[in-house]
Amino acid sequence: MMKKYVLLLVCLLVIFVGCAKKESQEQVIQQPNFSKLEQYKDSYAGDNSSMAAIANELPHRKWFKDMEIKEETIILNFKSDNEMNDNYSSFTGNKEQWQKEAVIASLFYFLIPRNVKSIQLHSSNNQSIIIEKSHFLFWLKENEIKTDNGVHEVYKQVIHKKNIDSLF
Repeated sequence: MMKKYVLLLVCLLVIFVGCAKKESQEQVIQQPNFSKLEQYKDSYAGDNSSMAAIANELPHRKWFKDMEIKEETIILNFKSDNEMNDNYSSFTGNKEQWQKEAVIASLFYFLIPRNVKSIQLHSSNNQSIIIEKSHFLFWLKENEIKTDNGVHEVYKQVIHKKNIDSLF
């Protein structure tokens, strides 16, 4: 009789641990708060608090480590996958996710503040991406994505694009 209770307890424990792990993975990639992002419309690259607030709305913000601003360039530094808890799935080691984050960061920094000219993403495991504003805006036009409908609408179109490789 005692074995049944122990077996039941072990089964419940395995279920709860498995659910907790899955839940934490789902919470890693978060949707941006677009009403919050709109507060920073027409801000400038020199406004450190606005630029940091925009970085904190990126989908992989749990990997965000710090940022630098050099003139009109935003440099975002991310933790490597090895620096993250084992519960998290790969991000900086996953080329598709890493490039998608670069596209979203470009979208946020090129369409919200006024004077950002380029963006750089770096991770602790030496992954780097640099995107120039003129190249990004050309890519949007080439993919028939209009920027006059606001950041949220552009985000919805960009997030589903399959051919982002042409940007890199």
